[in-house]
Amino acid sequence: MRKRPMPGPHLRPTNAKPVMGPVLTMSRTSRPRKATNARRPIPCLADNQRIILFPMPQTRIRSVSAVMKVACATCHTIHAPKDPVLVKTSQPEVCYTCHVEQRAQMRRFSRHPIREGKVVCSNCHNPHGGPGSNLVKNTVNETCYQCHAEKRGPFLYEHQPVRESCTLCHDPHGSTQTRMLVQRPPFLCQSCHSSDGGHPSILRDASLLPPSTDLNNRFLLAKGCLNCHSQVHGSNHPSGMFFTR
Repeated sequence: MRKRPMPGPHLRPTNAKPVMGPVLTMSRTSRPRKATNARRPIPCLADNQRIILFPMPQTRIRSVSAVMKVACATCHTIHAPKDPVLVKTSQPEVCYTCHVEQRAQMRRFSRHPIREGKVVCSNCHNPHGGPGSNLVKNTVNETCYQCHAEKRGPFLYEHQPVRESCTLCHDPHGSTQTRMLVQRPPFLCQSCHSSDGGHPSILRDASLLPPSTDLNNRFLLAKGCLNCHSQVHGSNHPSGMFFTR
């Protein structure tokens, strides 16, 4: 008898026990009957791959199944020629049945091209659980680097918030600001650069907007701080300490 394949390490911790339950088998007359071994794990079969559910707090399957009572069929359409959750153009709508907040965010003007079918939820998220908050990679940054490889570095001059997490500045599900920023510059930049002395510590307001002719309006117009500090993700230029080149 062929051995049952085991899941990856993130779904099979050493101290976890598989979720147990009866397994149904079919007789020659196509009448279901319970298997004699009722302590076998409950499997889901798809493309010759078994996914066994283990009670790990960081896995979506465990948390959703245990807390919200969601089964495999909640996301997957059984016996369908094409399961909508596995098709790029229809997968987001399946996810939106629960994640209604993300549906609203994806209607904002600055977003990933999910509505166009170029990006889907599973490009970033692993719905069956993952090593890092149900992402396909260990961290947020590693997940983003799959597409945004030019931001990976290493750089001669690093911007520390960029190294920490992309979500400190960007909202990946959509934003009302350009480039999916969580705030508009210079207000986003001043959430960190507020006590350095010099121009970063000067609070800006609408009084500097046109028709004002104050030269300081350059901090509010167009890209704000990025008008000068264009290499905000990091710089390899010998004179790029302040990310201006």
